[in-house]
Amino acid sequence: MDLAILVGLLVAPYMAVRLFSLEFDRGDAGALGAALLFLATGVAHFVKAEGMIGMLPEWAPARAFIVAASGVFELGLAAALLVRKTRRIAGWTALVFLVGIFPANVYASMTYSPMGGGSWGPLYLLVRAPVQVIFMSWIYGHCVLTSRPPRPEAA
Repeated sequence: MDLAILVGLLVAPYMAVRLFSLEFDRGDAGALGAALLFLATGVAHFVKAEGMIGMLPEWAPARAFIVAASGVFELGLAAALLVRKTRRIAGWTALVFLVGIFPANVYASMTYSPMGGGSWGPLYLLVRAPVQVIFMSWIYGHCVLTSRPPRPEAA
């Protein structure tokens, strides 16, 4: 999926709140962007399943199952990020997930997989790695930090 579209999905709700002074919590808007990111990538696991399978090494067992299961997982993350009660743990889970799947992006770029920009070869990582950091920073800031329970008042 085009990284520019993913970044746009991530920041659009927050920017709409800021630009149009909408009566919407900025933390919720940031989390909505993260949820849209995972909704789009989760759906892509089913719409572009063959391309996603090609991002995994041939020796990986049950590649189609891994792609489908990770798509379902991403859809679940999207839903959990929308709920304030589950947002913080979903944010941490999303961060771990993004670290865990990054090797698939490395593999895809090294093997010139046509999915996800891998056809650029290793050059793709010069774009993908910083964008991955942006995704993770956004999720940390909008889903983990802003979802902390309030500190008890000092007596």
